Amino acid sequence: MVRTEISTDQEQVAAPRRRLSGLEKTAAVALFLNAGVFLFQFFFVWLAVGPFLLDYLIFSLVTALVAVLLVTRVRMAALLSVIVILITSSIDLASTETSGTLLHPAVNPYHFGSLVFLFAFAVLALITAGAVAIHNLRVTPPATSRWLTPFVTGINCLALGMLVVALIVAANPVGASANTSTSGMPTVHTAGSNFLTNVVLVSKGSKLQIVNDDSIEHVLENGFWTPGGTPNIQAEAGAPAVKNIDLKTGSIEIGPFLSAGIFHLYCTVHRGMNLTIVVQ
Repeated sequence: MVRTEISTDQEQVAAPRRRLSGLEKTAAVALFLNAGVFLFQFFFVWLAVGPFLLDYLIFSLVTALVAVLLVTRVRMAALLSVIVILITSSIDLASTETSGTLLHPAVNPYHFGSLVFLFAFAVLALITAGAVAIHNLRVTPPATSRWLTPFVTGINCLALGMLVVALIVAANPVGASANTSTSGMPTVHTAGSNFLTNVVLVSKGSKLQIVNDDSIEHVLENGFWTPGGTPNIQAEAGAPAVKNIDLKTGSIEIGPFLSAGIFHLYCTVHRGMNLTIVVQ
């Protein structure tokens, strides 16, 4: 009797642990990559732009945590991963900065590129972790499905294709003068943290209309951001006075511009957001 019990215990100890399936490995890698993009965005915005986006740091840490739980084969980790991806992606998509960048990739091609990878990894993690969660509910080890390889290949091709678009846009930044007008008035649109064009032509004696395409707040003043990231606060001779004009939604009118010349406006909230006005 004793020998049998010892033999059984030895067999249980010697039994190898189940290896991670292809679905589990793919889900874990996608989660880690998703967390990495959030962390990259956090440090990039903090170091290059200034704001401390605590939510991005929290998203990164939480996503990495559920990835670790999935790798260590915690039973509810897959379902928890699906919930985390849905919550973080929904919150990020609800951001006006994100929606503005996706609608206008030319405004910030680098942010657009990071968002492409972020949501590509999110979709990949959502599908594969969801499949693992379904297998776990059935109390069966998640097997590597036949659709996994073509699905991952398709996601990679989509992400790379969109990245190529972002790089093409980055290589051809917006710099041409605006020809759009509203009832004959020159019009410049804003989206995200940028003007959709950075140079606009205005006829002498006319006004300029600035339209906010989303709900991101801008505060406009005479002057411009220098290449070093410091504001040069000045109003050129003949420029209409623009001081702390708050633009949240809708549109505002600047002017009239009574003198010919080159004038500058900038947003005090968003570093590098400059507009050059050429009056002829």
